Amino acid sequence: MRLYAVLGVATDADADTIKKAYRKLALVLHPDKNGDPEKFKEVNEAYEVLRDPEKRSSYDRFGDESLKAGFQQQPPMPHGFPPDIFAHFFGQFGGPQSTPDIVHPLRVSLEDLYRGRQFKMCISRNVTCGDCKGSGCKGGQGHPCGICNGQGVHHHMRAVGPGIMQRMQSMCPACKGAGVLNVNKCGRCEGKKTVGDKQNVEVNVVPGTEDGHKFIFQGMADEQPSKATGSVVFVIQTTQHERFTRKGADLVLEKKLSLRQSLSGFRFSQKHVDGTSIVLENSSITRHKEAKVIKGAGMPHKDKPGMRGDLYVIFLVEYPKSLSKEQQAQLEIILPPEPLQPIEASARSVKMAPASVEEHAASCAQS
Repeated sequence: MRLYAVLGVATDADADTIKKAYRKLALVLHPDKNGDPEKFKEVNEAYEVLRDPEKRSSYDRFGDESLKAGFQQQPPMPHGFPPDIFAHFFGQFGGPQSTPDIVHPLRVSLEDLYRGRQFKMCISRNVTCGDCKGSGCKGGQGHPCGICNGQGVHHHMRAVGPGIMQRMQSMCPACKGAGVLNVNKCGRCEGKKTVGDKQNVEVNVVPGTEDGHKFIFQGMADEQPSKATGSVVFVIQTTQHERFTRKGADLVLEKKLSLRQSLSGFRFSQKHVDGTSIVLENSSITRHKEAKVIKGAGMPHKDKPGMRGDLYVIFLVEYPKSLSKEQQAQLEIILPPEPLQPIEASARSVKMAPASVEEHAASCAQS
């Protein structure tokens, strides 16, 4: 038959012989090795059919006609070969289909990220049943499906135009593509092929770990027969701190000051993320939203042991809501006088009502 001749193997060649023949031809005919692109494409197409037991059986029964009906060619790639074939040997285009990754958020405090902490997590997952080896059948073997003759696919004819019939292929409804019937279901997994399992893992959050950092445990997701196992991923989510916010390796603290403190100075203690207290003081005037920096008082650098970011303190001056006439008079005595501003005779008085920047922004958005 043609495809066997392309690979230079007998029609009863086993899978290992077919694989070796393909590998030998692929290395010689690859266009990067100055081989023949057309012959390379033909070799890949032949192997794509003969490497798959289902497609090979269909080809043995129906010949080239089965290629028109059941062979679904991959989208063209560079040099005209299907990506999964070359990846099968050289690992350039990915591996077998994997089960989905399982992602868990791991909520941690800013203190945990500052000091570091180890979390013990329990992973609940499905693993391949050890009794039936993932077959779902007692004894590890099922009965060949009589509907599809163990092929896992069902063939039927469909009219695609006047007087034109096309042979179609679909998954066998009886065995759902497995090719076997698990008449005698495994007593442990009840034919589901997998059983529940729990496994403990440790997530080591080192000092300075960033928000959004991912801890990946490969091969720890749910198992499924004939599929690679995905990963379990824990993603760091930092809980909101009551005083500090984090900007990379720096910490930001917003500290409120009274008008008196902003004018005459202040001295008070402030609790740090590490649990110690630091003294914040200033004897001169502090403006509203003025920032000060304390070098080396920020978060640890995860990749630079012994190094720390900075702590920025932003002072927010709280003004009194009202002053009595006596207080206003005292301020006029204490504070330097303001120069008189000339007012034109034609100027008219207006009324100013309370407002907010947020209201103005909302009004502009609606207009």
